[in-house]
Amino acid sequence: MRVFVTGAAGNIGSRLCPVLAGTGIEYTAMDRVRQDSEGLRGDMLDSAVGAWFEGHDALIHLASVPGDATEEETFRSNVLGAWRVLSAASRSGIRRIVLTSSAPVHLDQSRAGLGDTPLATGTDDDRVYDVSKRLQESLAEDVAQHGVADGLTVLCLRLGHVVDPGAAADFEGRGLAELSYCRGGWVDVADATAALVAAVSVDARPGFHLHHVIGDSAARARYKVAEAEAFLGITFQERFDDYRGESE
Repeated sequence: MRVFVTGAAGNIGSRLCPVLAGTGIEYTAMDRVRQDSEGLRGDMLDSAVGAWFEGHDALIHLASVPGDATEEETFRSNVLGAWRVLSAASRSGIRRIVLTSSAPVHLDQSRAGLGDTPLATGTDDDRVYDVSKRLQESLAEDVAQHGVADGLTVLCLRLGHVVDPGAAADFEGRGLAELSYCRGGWVDVADATAALVAAVSVDARPGFHLHHVIGDSAARARYKVAEAEAFLGITFQERFDDYRGESE
């Protein structure tokens, strides 16, 4: 199997690629800001995007601009860019697409649960990013529906707030002991990586599949975490019990 990875130089991608290699999976790493000699440098809006996927069996789409980008850049990259990548991959003969979505963008701050919310968002600074990630899911589902007859399988993984327990911080450098953002909905980057690797080869019928990837024990009663683990054939190792009872 050969996998094409977008956003390969990011916080997750830089950890994912060595794991793929360790499992014997060949991959092509692509990022628009690569600073090493390996992989490709490219942008999701490149006109040549359709040629990227030749000779590949699967796509892991990690590339995304963060919430601090301009509104125009957010929509161009996260919506138009995602559409170009997903649709081009489906036309290229790829039969497995794994999309990283975001559990926090479905967090309704006005309710106790951590569930789906309508597409409309609040007025916080990340609302444009939130909408863009939700639209990515809709685009992925559309691509899956149109490709199902050809055997296309699209797996959308809603990652919790990805953190690094080894460093006791998230990727913005905020210490976990004091971090209130998405508390109860975190996932260890190692567990997120394991989920992505599993999603590439797990036995799944053609069509669209959506699962939450959240390690925190507090999330198990709110999300169908056990269902995701069973589907992927893995168990999320970090439950963040050491941070239970910390100030909210």
